[in-house]
Amino acid sequence: MFARLRAALYRVGRRFQPPRQWIVVERDGFTVHSADGQNHRVEWKAVERITACKRDEWSTDLICLDFECAGGAGLHFVHEDLPGYEEMVRALEATLPLRAGWWAKVAHLPFAPNVTVLYQRAAAGAAAPPAS
Repeated sequence: MFARLRAALYRVGRRFQPPRQWIVVERDGFTVHSADGQNHRVEWKAVERITACKRDEWSTDLICLDFECAGGAGLHFVHEDLPGYEEMVRALEATLPLRAGWWAKVAHLPFAPNVTVLYQRAAAGAAAPPAS
């Protein structure tokens, strides 16, 4: 009971803080904008690998996605508390062939990281979902 109350208060408290980062989805990818002016762009065609995990935030868990991109674009990290995350996930699922049932695999078993590869680009350049 207290865990639910603590989690609810934590979420309410974060709602009143201006976002430090937010996601804007475009047709060919997304950009993570930052209040300090540092923006990070991810194009769907550049994504080589997507890994999901769950981070223990003491009273709640936070689902996170790591995007590894081609061409030295580096690693881009997003999480479910960022404004625009849900829209980005919908666009991602409509664009790339992700592992079926990925959210349930990552979200269940509370407070366990449940690291899961959602997408791995095939060596020949053709996209292929990872084996279940």
